[in-house]
Amino acid sequence: MNKTRIICTAGPAIASEKKFLQLAQNGMNIVRFNCSHGTAQDRERFLSLITKTEKITKRPLGIMIDLQGPRLRVGDLPKPFTLVAGDVWHLAVKKKADEKSKTLPIDLASLHNNLNPHTDIFMDDGLIHVRVIKKTPAGADVAVVVGGTLTSRKGVNIPHIKGTLPILSQKDKEDLLWGLNHDVNFVAMSFVRTSDDVLKLKALIRKHKTYQPPLVISKIEKPEAMQNLRAIVKESDGIIVARGDLGIELGLAKVPAAQNRIVSVCRDLKKPVIVATQMLSSMRWEAIPTRAEVSDVATAVYLGADGVMLTGETSVGKHAVAAVKMLGQIISQTEQVPLSVPTPAPAYDKDTLAETILANVCQLAKDVRAKAIVVHTTRGQMTGILSKLGVAIPIFACTENEHLYRRTTLFSGIIPIMVDKRMSCGQGNDIIAHLKALKYLRTNDLVVFVERVAKTNSVNVEITAI
Repeated sequence: MNKTRIICTAGPAIASEKKFLQLAQNGMNIVRFNCSHGTAQDRERFLSLITKTEKITKRPLGIMIDLQGPRLRVGDLPKPFTLVAGDVWHLAVKKKADEKSKTLPIDLASLHNNLNPHTDIFMDDGLIHVRVIKKTPAGADVAVVVGGTLTSRKGVNIPHIKGTLPILSQKDKEDLLWGLNHDVNFVAMSFVRTSDDVLKLKALIRKHKTYQPPLVISKIEKPEAMQNLRAIVKESDGIIVARGDLGIELGLAKVPAAQNRIVSVCRDLKKPVIVATQMLSSMRWEAIPTRAEVSDVATAVYLGADGVMLTGETSVGKHAVAAVKMLGQIISQTEQVPLSVPTPAPAYDKDTLAETILANVCQLAKDVRAKAIVVHTTRGQMTGILSKLGVAIPIFACTENEHLYRRTTLFSGIIPIMVDKRMSCGQGNDIIAHLKALKYLRTNDLVVFVERVAKTNSVNVEITAI
């Protein structure tokens, strides 16, 4: 089983039971709902697929909603529009799209005061580039610098200009409430600028759900977020390196260094990190990826990313199953061949009791040559820490809690195991016997068993020979 997780974006390309099952069988760990597209009904159909698939594979699928955030988007187009370099188009709010009159519906109200002639505007992950000629009362007239084919709801970026949109729109709040009502495991927050943005979302979540709230995953895609990176990572439960918007906002040449820095800070602060955008982009249309894409995935694994994310490859791609299968193969091969100078595991915080105890558990497992560390978890804290301590042997996170079972899918190197409630009454032998029955462990294996003693701050550690 691979340590690095695979996150797949849901969409029409994988909406059939057969395709969805094939994705899970080939390594999908987390299903991402992009709230910029689709409806609540679409997401509910996928929730049904998730439940059915878990019963067949006997493995959990984490559920992530990705909030749109203060994102400018092209409005609905009746068909794909072709923008030709040199043409002049009109960007306007509350106007119907019309290819004949070259009108695009884009709400620029929050940025209108900051628009000036020569302002650059990018659409569809930077593939289309237009430049402002003049402001109009309803928007702006723009000249096409780099043309292309534009479809509905594509993102719009205007680098270096700050808008006045709130970090959470009314739509975001409605999507969040839907997610909380359906017990999603992760909430991704778009266009995070400061740690205060993260705290606002967490406060809103606590207002509606105090028991087992979802983890907040901040997407780093703005220059301002890079300036406040460490503070954002501290307040977040995890991070997504959103390279699409980051590349437009920072400039493409700066993305590799930004990615390295983000992953490094996450490793230092022991927060899970996902690398996203164009991992296997060519497989939206082609049956095999480019060599550069294969190397890109391997680089993310070598850096120490907890997961890699597929977006259009699985949501609308022609080769969704092949893309997931290929991603799994790249991860597997990369994890088997370590770097000549391996990335060191982050040092544990000696001032934090939980980290100190678990770091010593890892050392104990190494000293006695244990085959595995088995954790009985009721809150998920121990598994998150163990995931970041660079343990070479398997770590089994055993829980009777369905939400934690799915949530553990984010943490690299952790194998989630659902156990019966009768096994969770302090009887480590029952859990270990269950793992043996599942053929994860064999007779004579030595394991280190860890669990928190109920209603105390004590941790029980046992060495057991099967």
